[in-house]
Amino acid sequence: MLYYASDEYITPIMRFFKEKYPNIELLISSYQPMQLIQDLLNDKIDVGLTLHEYFPHADRLIFHDIRSEKLAVIVSDKHPFFSKESVDVADLDEQLFIFLGDQEWHRFCVERLLTNHGIGLKHFTFTDQIDTVSFTIKETNGIFVVPHHLKSMSISNTAFLEINDSEFFIDMALAYKVTNNNAAIPLFINNVNKIF
Repeated sequence: MLYYASDEYITPIMRFFKEKYPNIELLISSYQPMQLIQDLLNDKIDVGLTLHEYFPHADRLIFHDIRSEKLAVIVSDKHPFFSKESVDVADLDEQLFIFLGDQEWHRFCVERLLTNHGIGLKHFTFTDQIDTVSFTIKETNGIFVVPHHLKSMSISNTAFLEINDSEFFIDMALAYKVTNNNAAIPLFINNVNKIF
């Protein structure tokens, strides 16, 4: 699973699956997206809860979409958006965007969505990893675009703001390698479909 996805995704899946199939052992690990994809490709894990986005070698994986998730932004207490509850996509024009430096999919995803809404990506900077986002938000006064389930990520002196547009979303998916023949995978996916 991705970091911070446990409450919204993994907890209900685990509870449902363990109750229905007590003899199948599920092992859960927490990942950054690129490492999760690499471990799927290297046969270290069977199924990954991830974002259905552009990843290198994604053609070797099958993505089974389970839910569309709205995107939101995180801003510091010094940002003009801080007192708002939500923002419009048009408000994102001319903003400084923060991206994860080692996760190309993040920039590609946001840039694609902005372009689809007629907004160019003009100003951006990078942060090393998810753990340095808080510092970078506060130092640059930029905005960080995240899936809604990251609302549980607690960062002091910041605000989590909804984006007022039903088309500004990302698909959450279960991914697995095309050549993985583990018989539990279709069983797992069919049961996840009953939850979401």
